Amino acid sequence: MRKQKIKKEKIIVFFIAFIMIASVFGIIFSGYTTQQDKIKYNDFSFVRKGGGWSTIVNQREAVFNYFPTEVEDINISVAIINRLSDTPQIDMTYNFNTTNAEDIALAQYQLFETLDFHFNTYVRVGFTENNSYNLPIITCNDSTPYVPVLYFKESNTTQIFFNDNCIIVEAESGADFLKIKDRILYAIFGIIR
Repeated sequence: MRKQKIKKEKIIVFFIAFIMIASVFGIIFSGYTTQQDKIKYNDFSFVRKGGGWSTIVNQREAVFNYFPTEVEDINISVAIINRLSDTPQIDMTYNFNTTNAEDIALAQYQLFETLDFHFNTYVRVGFTENNSYNLPIITCNDSTPYVPVLYFKESNTTQIFFNDNCIIVEAESGADFLKIKDRILYAIFGIIR
């Protein structure tokens, strides 16, 4: 009788262990996304990824912080998009003493990673003045028709515009710099038309 009870308990333990292991494999092989995590926007399927969004562009993954509807109200001219799309090099700069320096650096890094991965664009990063980081001084005066300068700076408004050959990216907050970065990429990829 006692052996039968122990055998029954072992079967229950093995059954529960099997269910737990099968559940783990089911999650792994079916993926972590649910139908609620997948959203379509202009023929692109977006999947929630971490704190952001991911989609496939030209058979490669592109990752964004914000969904297109969260940034589509930021105006960006076709001339700016053409300028950024048709160049082998982009210079990016900002004042390293700015309040939102970390967010600007993150936006620049993510922009660099995406442009390099998808378009093989060389991105040179610097600051607008002398610095202890041994990075070059890059200002709007360095912008040419062949190498545009993206100048990130704090402002009371969030916008992106041309000033001669320089592309000025102004934002009120750190989050707004990331939004503009996503808006630029969505336009370059043709996701937001």
